[in-house]
Formats: sequence, structure tokens, C-alpha cells
Amino acid sequence: SAVNDSASGAQVIDGSLNWNINSQSPSNGDGSNLLRTPSSAGDRKTWTYSCWVKRCELGRSQSLFSSTGGGSTDSGYLQFGFRSTDILEIGGALTWWLQTNQVFRDTAGGYYHIVCAVDTTNSNADDRIKLYVNGSQITSFAARSNPALNLNTAINQTYGTYIGAEDGRANYNNCYLSQVYLIDSQALEPSDFGYTDPLTNTWRPKKFEPPLVSLNKGITWSSQLSGT
Repeated sequence: SAVNDSASGAQVIDGSLNWNINSQSPSNGDGSNLLRTPSSAGDRKTWTYSCWVKRCELGRSQSLFSSTGGGSTDSGYLQFGFRSTDILEIGGALTWWLQTNQVFRDTAGGYYHIVCAVDTTNSNADDRIKLYVNGSQITSFAARSNPALNLNTAINQTYGTYIGAEDGRANYNNCYLSQVYLIDSQALEPSDFGYTDPLTNTWRPKKFEPPLVSLNKGITWSSQLSGT
């Protein structure tokens, strides 16, 4: 359901959506997700995903973002989200590229701003995927296996892209999500989506002004949301 939520530090997140799950089978049962299938491929090497997420459940794998229809290869399948240990991880069908040491277990009301910036054309392997949480880059990983140079990821392929589920049928996310962006052909930084409030020293959302690209306004995502 659409709500107006307040996060810690007097941070206001407007109009978040509550992702509902089937309590009888939260991992692989019915759940809420959004789906878009591009009619033509976009830039599969360079893109940015950004969202504000308030977690409602811990200890279970939950997807933020996935595209899985291109087959069981690192180029055809991508999953980004929380592992059952509450770390963040991103990978293809064969390789987990990044798994954080940091865990994300705040369910008391705070939002996490998560940015995943991908550029597989970068000659520096450690810069091909950058993860940021609340404006700070994550640099400590329990596991790291960088994607190959110039890898075409599964994102922006002509198969389903899901928000809030893996492959539209597993690892449904029990959370609130707001201000979700997928930016094609740009590896952006958190400062494009948020800023540090000088009065409270908290990370806050700001209006997104796309650098060098225009927003794909009017795109329809099929809704598999439930609830009121």
C-alpha cells in the first residue's frame, strides 16, 4: 500500500510501497513484485540501480532487483538483494560478484538508501560494480569475484526485469520501497539521489536530476502487488 513514511533523523520518504508476501511461503510462494520486459535491449554493461528500502523481515533471502530470463550464465541472469544472513550480494547465475561483510538489520524504522553502479567497461576490475549505502561506498567484502571486462549483464536484456522478487517467483521482499530508479548507460553516485543534511548529518533523498540522460517517463510496469 502507498504510504508516507518517516525514517530516522527526521528523514521523510514520500509514497513508499509496502511489498506484501504470502506468510505461508515467503521465499517461493505468492508475493508482490513489479515486472517490466523491455521491447529492445538497452545498455547491458553500464547502468545504475537506486532505491530507498525499509526492511520488515530478517533472516531470509530477499531480492531487490533481478533479471533472470536469459539463461543460466552470468550474462543471462542477475540477482541483487539481501542474503539470509542479511548481507547484500549481487551476482550472476554462476558467480557471486560481491557479498558484503556488513549486515543490514535495522527494522526499527530507518531506511537504507542503496545504490548499485555497474560499469563492466572499466579497466579497473574493482570499479566494475560499486555498492553504496546511505551515501558511503562499501569496500569490505566477505567474497569478491569481479565480473569480466565488458560483460553484458542480464539487466536491460529483452527479458523480464523484476523489482521485489527473484525471477518473479522466489525470494520475495518483505519491505517498503520508494524512489526506485534504473538508469541506463550511466554509472552514477549516491550524490545524484541524496545528500547529507547539514543540520542533522543524516543522509536524505533529493529530487533526481538525470545527468546527460532523460528519464524514461511513461514506461508501464505490470503490477503484481497485492493489498490495499
